[in-house]
Amino acid sequence: MPSGSVVPATPDGRKAFTPLAEGSSPTSGTDILGPTAVFKSVSKLPTHKILGGVLLNQKLSPSALTNETQKQKLISIIRTFFETLKGWHVQYNIVSRETLLAAKKNPENYRDLVVRVAGYSAFFTTRRALIIGEQDLHPGAKPILPGAEKNLMILNMT
Repeated sequence: MPSGSVVPATPDGRKAFTPLAEGSSPTSGTDILGPTAVFKSVSKLPTHKILGGVLLNQKLSPSALTNETQKQKLISIIRTFFETLKGWHVQYNIVSRETLLAAKKNPENYRDLVVRVAGYSAFFTTRRALIIGEQDLHPGAKPILPGAEKNLMILNMT
């Protein structure tokens, strides 16, 4: 992200001049305790006082939703986030690293691939998505497991 290129290191472990996290989303690689911990942290924010709400993006590998049990776990954590923790918003990018790498190599074959980009959705083949896609392709970036629904947008399941 361009704004991260001029920002020094931050207390959450983000290195100097690297991309900033969007909204209340954790900086890439800092969400080491998983989605439940992220939800618990975000739920502590006074969302009723924040104009425009709280953006939370999470990544989910398609391999995490290969059977009905995994899907039910996702549904359960989503319900808990909104009903118990009073979460406000969450969106997911459900796409594998392999798919992103293949799309970067042969974008003409992935014209319909939609990814979540810092507050909006974009086709992966757009310049903005390709720039942001670098963060997702970084070897240190880890997809996180199950997340939330109510304001859930599953943008892509490849």
